[in-house]
Amino acid sequence: MTAPQLPAALEPLRQAHRWVVWKRERVNGRPTKVPYADHRRRASSTDAESWRTFDALPRGNGVAGPGLMLGEGLQGVDLDVCLDDDGVLETWAAEVVERLDSYTEASPSGRGLKVFFRGPGGRSAEAGFGEPVEIAAGETKRRELAYFTEKRFFTVTGRAW
Repeated sequence: MTAPQLPAALEPLRQAHRWVVWKRERVNGRPTKVPYADHRRRASSTDAESWRTFDALPRGNGVAGPGLMLGEGLQGVDLDVCLDDDGVLETWAAEVVERLDSYTEASPSGRGLKVFFRGPGGRSAEAGFGEPVEIAAGETKRRELAYFTEKRFFTVTGRAW
C-alpha cells in the first residue's frame, strides 16, 4: 500500500484511533478482507489497542489498504453485489444510498458500495437475497444489505460514489 489519500469526507476521522489496514486472504476457502494492526498482527473489532490513527498505519508487505472500525456513533451500510459489470447501480441499492445521503464509496471489488454515517446506536443486521451472482471467475455471492453499528471494520478505497 502506498501512502493512501484520505477522502475529504473522512478527513475528520484522520486522528481517530479507529484505523486498521487489511490484507486479502483466503478463510475457509473463500477470499476475504482481514484487518491487521501491523504487518503481522491481526486487528480485532473488539480490541481498540489493535487500532491506530490514519497517519500511523503501516504500509507495504501485502497491505491492500486502510480500514475503519465502526462504533461510537460511526456506522455503515454495506451493499454487496449492487453494481453490475458496467458499474450500473441496481434500483434497490440506489434507494438506500439516496435515503442515507452520506459519504459512499465503491468496495475493493468494484461490485459493491459502502456508506459511512453518524447515528445513534442500534442493532446490526444483515439480509442476503436473490440468486447468487458471479463476481469473479468461479466465485459467486448473493446480493446483501447489511447495517453495522459496531464491532466491524469497513475497507476504505477512496473511490467516492
